[in-house]
Amino acid sequence: APAGSTPVINRVNRLITATWVKDGKIYFSDFGENLIGELDPTSGKIAEHSYPILRPDYPKGGLDLEQDESGNLWLAMMYQGGILRFDPKTKEVKTYPVPKELMNEATQQALIAPHHQEVDGKVWVTNVGLNKIHRVDVKSGTYETIDPFKNMPKTERHSAYGMNADKQNNLWFNDFSAEAIVKI
Repeated sequence: APAGSTPVINRVNRLITATWVKDGKIYFSDFGENLIGELDPTSGKIAEHSYPILRPDYPKGGLDLEQDESGNLWLAMMYQGGILRFDPKTKEVKTYPVPKELMNEATQQALIAPHHQEVDGKVWVTNVGLNKIHRVDVKSGTYETIDPFKNMPKTERHSAYGMNADKQNNLWFNDFSAEAIVKI
């Protein structure tokens, strides 16, 4: 740790995304277990909130943890094949599994953009196994699949990274491999 800093949690090899929530707590994703961690920075107490295993034979844990306008947290569940919404107030978890027809051995939801889902009820998420983007309807749980790279040069590799939704819930991301910014 840098001089003058104090590590609060020592499992940093499994902690991926930390998000400061309006209630003053810090929530974090766990890359090795199906847990969302909750740190009270005042007391130093940590609570862990488990969530369902969707694919028992695949690695556990999630990656990107982001907050929507209502204060709900959304997690990209990586190899578990889905996303989830976590309500910090009630501690309720709702999962949105990837449909079987969109699954393959490399299915992986790494990045999520729920920031303005209140506009149209849709959350953006990557599917690394398909190299596509999904828009998930939070009421029905249906997945719409979008190929953001279909009109881009096939001679370049493409991959979505650094996703964020604007106030109209358009998705913006960095096409990491092609060094471009993409809007859907």
